[in-house]
Amino acid sequence: MPPARDGSRRREDEVLAALPELPPDLERLRIIERWLVLYLDRVREAIAAHHTLKAAVPRPPAPEPGSGFRLERMRDTARTPVRVHLDDCRRPGRTTALTREEARRALMEVEECPYCRPKTELGML
Repeated sequence: MPPARDGSRRREDEVLAALPELPPDLERLRIIERWLVLYLDRVREAIAAHHTLKAAVPRPPAPEPGSGFRLERMRDTARTPVRVHLDDCRRPGRTTALTREEARRALMEVEECPYCRPKTELGML
């Protein structure tokens, strides 16, 4: 068993202590063992199905590196968009890459950086 994280070992011990005692005879122990194996198989199938489903969900293509534009976001829980920058702007905080089309759409909702002026690059004067 992998090392327990802080406090989880105590919780595991509490759960195990709350379980009923195992029967003393081999026949009932074998029945419990078989049930656990069957249940473990079901759990593993569910995990595999989850991974298959997750892999099947198409992800939008990532913008090409150096696509020219970046979206700055606030450091709040919603990661609210703040302004659009050019890739080489030295002012942005936390940003994500944008394609030219995404930058155009974003500039309709958020402001442009007053230093690098991405609207000029996009011809949106």
